[in-house]
Amino acid sequence: MVRRITAVLAGAVLLALTTAGTASAASKNGKCESGELCLYRLAGYTGGLLDFVADDANYTNGDVFHGTTYALDNRATSVVNNDPARCVTLYQDINHAKPMITIGPRSAVSHLRQLDNLASSHKWTAC
Repeated sequence: MVRRITAVLAGAVLLALTTAGTASAASKNGKCESGELCLYRLAGYTGGLLDFVADDANYTNGDVFHGTTYALDNRATSVVNNDPARCVTLYQDINHAKPMITIGPRSAVSHLRQLDNLASSHKWTAC
Protein backbone atom coordinates (compact mmCIF):
# COMPACT_ATOMS: atom_id res chain seq x y z
CA MET A 1 0.00 0.00 0.00
CA VAL A 2 2.84 2.40 0.84
CA ARG A 3 4.50 1.71 -2.53
CA ARG A 4 1.29 2.45 -4.37
CA ILE A 5 0.80 5.78 -2.56
CA THR A 6 4.43 6.67 -3.19
CA ALA A 7 4.05 5.87 -6.90
CA VAL A 8 0.88 7.96 -7.17
CA LEU A 9 2.50 10.90 -5.38
CA ALA A 10 5.62 10.64 -7.54
CA GLY A 11 3.44 10.65 -10.66
CA ALA A 12 1.55 13.71 -9.45
CA VAL A 13 4.79 15.58 -8.72
CA LEU A 14 6.17 14.66 -12.15
CA LEU A 15 2.97 15.84 -13.84
CA ALA A 16 3.08 19.13 -11.95
CA LEU A 17 6.71 19.71 -12.87
CA THR A 18 6.23 18.97 -16.57
CA THR A 19 3.11 21.10 -16.99
CA ALA A 20 4.34 24.06 -14.94
CA GLY A 21 6.79 25.15 -17.65
CA THR A 22 4.43 24.66 -20.59
CA ALA A 23 1.98 27.49 -20.03
CA SER A 24 0.92 28.91 -23.37
CA ALA A 25 0.35 32.50 -24.31
CA ALA A 26 -3.20 33.79 -23.98
CA SER A 27 -4.27 35.81 -26.99
CA LYS A 28 -5.59 39.33 -26.38
CA ASN A 29 -4.67 39.43 -22.69
CA GLY A 30 -2.64 42.65 -22.91
CA LYS A 31 0.75 40.95 -22.39
CA CYS A 32 3.38 40.39 -25.07
CA GLU A 33 4.24 36.75 -24.38
CA SER A 34 6.31 34.15 -26.19
CA GLY A 35 4.59 32.85 -29.31
CA GLU A 36 2.58 36.02 -29.90
CA LEU A 37 2.32 38.85 -32.39
CA CYS A 38 2.08 42.12 -30.45
CA LEU A 39 0.79 45.25 -32.15
CA TYR A 40 1.23 48.65 -30.47
CA ARG A 41 -0.70 51.83 -31.19
CA LEU A 42 2.32 54.14 -30.95
CA ALA A 43 6.01 54.01 -31.91
CA GLY A 44 8.47 52.53 -29.46
CA TYR A 45 6.06 49.78 -28.31
CA THR A 46 3.77 52.16 -26.40
CA GLY A 47 0.21 53.46 -26.48
CA GLY A 48 -1.51 50.17 -25.67
CA LEU A 49 -1.05 46.76 -27.24
CA LEU A 50 -3.07 43.93 -28.69
CA ASP A 51 -1.58 40.44 -28.76
CA PHE A 52 -2.40 37.46 -30.98
CA VAL A 53 -1.45 33.78 -31.17
CA ALA A 54 -3.47 33.02 -34.33
CA ASP A 55 -4.13 34.60 -37.71
CA ASP A 56 -6.60 37.48 -37.88
CA ALA A 57 -8.14 38.20 -41.27
CA ASN A 58 -10.10 41.26 -40.21
CA TYR A 59 -8.99 43.96 -37.77
CA THR A 60 -12.35 45.75 -38.22
CA ASN A 61 -13.96 43.33 -35.73
CA GLY A 62 -13.96 45.86 -32.89
CA ASP A 63 -10.79 44.82 -31.04
CA VAL A 64 -9.19 47.70 -29.15
CA PHE A 65 -5.68 48.21 -27.85
CA HIS A 66 -5.50 47.30 -24.15
CA GLY A 67 -5.78 50.30 -21.88
CA THR A 68 -7.27 52.48 -24.64
CA THR A 69 -10.50 53.02 -26.53
CA TYR A 70 -8.71 52.93 -29.91
CA ALA A 71 -9.77 50.26 -32.38
CA LEU A 72 -6.96 48.22 -33.94
CA ASP A 73 -7.77 48.62 -37.65
CA ASN A 74 -5.34 51.01 -39.38
CA ARG A 75 -3.77 52.11 -36.09
CA ALA A 76 -0.72 49.85 -35.49
CA THR A 77 2.56 51.76 -35.38
CA SER A 78 5.03 49.29 -33.84
CA VAL A 79 5.09 45.51 -33.82
CA VAL A 80 6.82 42.59 -32.09
CA ASN A 81 6.91 39.03 -33.40
CA ASN A 82 7.54 37.16 -30.18
CA ASP A 83 7.31 33.72 -31.78
CA PRO A 84 10.55 31.71 -31.73
CA ALA A 85 10.02 30.00 -35.10
CA ARG A 86 7.30 31.56 -37.26
CA CYS A 87 7.27 34.68 -39.43
CA VAL A 88 4.21 36.91 -39.53
CA THR A 89 3.02 39.07 -42.40
CA LEU A 90 0.94 42.23 -41.93
CA TYR A 91 -1.53 43.08 -44.69
CA GLN A 92 -2.97 46.44 -45.68
CA ASP A 93 -6.45 45.07 -46.33
CA ILE A 94 -8.73 42.57 -44.64
CA ASN A 95 -8.65 38.89 -45.66
CA HIS A 96 -4.85 38.98 -46.05
CA ALA A 97 -4.84 41.23 -49.13
CA LYS A 98 -1.95 43.55 -50.06
CA PRO A 99 1.01 42.23 -48.03
CA MET A 100 2.93 45.06 -46.37
CA ILE A 101 5.75 43.60 -44.30
CA THR A 102 6.93 40.22 -43.03
CA ILE A 103 8.61 40.11 -39.63
CA GLY A 104 10.92 37.27 -38.67
CA PRO A 105 10.90 35.26 -35.45
CA ARG A 106 11.82 37.17 -32.28
CA SER A 107 12.02 40.40 -34.29
CA ALA A 108 10.46 43.80 -33.85
CA VAL A 109 9.85 47.06 -35.69
CA SER A 110 9.79 50.11 -33.42
CA HIS A 111 8.13 52.34 -36.02
CA LEU A 112 6.47 51.15 -39.21
CA ARG A 113 7.15 54.55 -40.83
CA GLN A 114 5.54 54.58 -44.31
CA LEU A 115 3.46 51.53 -43.29
CA ASP A 116 2.26 53.25 -40.12
CA ASN A 117 -1.49 52.96 -39.44
CA LEU A 118 -2.20 50.77 -42.46
CA ALA A 119 -2.47 47.17 -41.16
CA SER A 120 -5.88 45.48 -41.40
CA SER A 121 -4.97 41.78 -41.03
CA HIS A 122 -2.08 39.40 -40.34
CA LYS A 123 -1.11 35.81 -41.03
CA TRP A 124 1.53 33.50 -39.52
CA THR A 125 3.84 31.83 -42.06
CA ALA A 126 6.82 29.53 -42.15
CA CYS A 127 10.08 31.41 -42.56
